[in-house]
Amino acid sequence: MALSELSETARSNREPKQRRGAASFVRRTGARTAKHRPDLLQIDLALNGAGQWIVEGQSRLLNGVTLTVFYPGELHTYDFQPRRAGARMLSLKVRVEPTWPAIAQRIFSSYVPNLSGCDVLIRSWERLILSCAAAPQTSVLQMVRLVELLCLCPRDDRADSSMTISDECVEKAMLFIEQNLH
Repeated sequence: MALSELSETARSNREPKQRRGAASFVRRTGARTAKHRPDLLQIDLALNGAGQWIVEGQSRLLNGVTLTVFYPGELHTYDFQPRRAGARMLSLKVRVEPTWPAIAQRIFSSYVPNLSGCDVLIRSWERLILSCAAAPQTSVLQMVRLVELLCLCPRDDRADSSMTISDECVEKAMLFIEQNLH
């Protein structure tokens, strides 16, 4: 995927109106089952909530911190309910080329319940949300943060190993971003 294609960043539903970029919301129930467009990748991260996603007829329960990925064209719906203080769901929708190797090879884990060690991922997501809320146009900073977030998302064990990035590389890149872009 070319960096310029990432500039078509996510359109996310955030009640009560549509917002550009990544979103965070506290209580949300999918009003209808949606089939994604053939060029839309969605990644959701549920924090301390209860409920489930239904993807292509299969249930994915929310358990602790839970990540799920909806690949282009997948039929899905969901119900999210806060379980304790600070509960929320982070959601990202990104337009992608279906031929992008990350999509064609489905490198992102489709469902990861009880995700541990995710503080860095959550901070990255929050930075992306803030930068999207602050800027009316897609910026280089937003694109860097989007790439950072995609690099931090858990990979499927069956994915081509040449498509992965080591934790050490991600940590160095994040340190550089933190030092130079704030």
